[in-house]
Amino acid sequence: AAYVRGTGGLSQLAQDSFRDSSGPATTVDGSTKYNYGGEVGFMFGLGTNFHVRIGAEVLQENPVVGDGTNSAGASLFTLNSSVFVFNPNIAFEYVYSANGNMRFYSVFGVGYANVTVVNDYKMTGPGQTALNVGDFKETMDTNVISGQVGFGLETLFTDNVTFMADVGYRYLPVKSLKYKADTVNILSPTTGVHKGDQVVNQDGSNRTLNLGGLFAGVAFRFYLNFL
Repeated sequence: AAYVRGTGGLSQLAQDSFRDSSGPATTVDGSTKYNYGGEVGFMFGLGTNFHVRIGAEVLQENPVVGDGTNSAGASLFTLNSSVFVFNPNIAFEYVYSANGNMRFYSVFGVGYANVTVVNDYKMTGPGQTALNVGDFKETMDTNVISGQVGFGLETLFTDNVTFMADVGYRYLPVKSLKYKADTVNILSPTTGVHKGDQVVNQDGSNRTLNLGGLFAGVAFRFYLNFL
């Protein structure tokens, strides 16, 4: 069966993608609290109660667009920060209960996710003076192992199409990032940073993100009767 799926979930990202790289004593208005995504793929039945599905998933953390201000309330910049994930994955479903046209299943999956972070800064006059840098865009990425566990139900929708709903938890920690291109940013206003450099915070520690959390999904599965 082929399937299409949409998800929405709670985010633990908050301001971790930019908070420790926007200058000392700088406050940014806005925080990421949820994410959303979609997936397309194919499911293979390996028995009455055991299925394997292979999918290509995309996730978008809710972007943050806000002003950065100093302790006196003066605007230093406007920031547009976004985090995007491309997550090819394989998942295993086990149907543990069935009742008429409805069946209940558990799922466990793993993936290899590419995570891309983009912070686009538009500096004000006071910001350029205080932080010694003009407008810039920093782009970072990494590849990490992802995971998911959950429970769901599947019921007949029409003909050879079923409707599915599931809830679960996504495991997606990011322990480090690297710059995708050269740029001059707030942390390095003189020499700049270069493609392949490790992304660090103001204190020199690695930039880390937690993109895991609870999620819910709905899907339509299209069974191919000719197979």
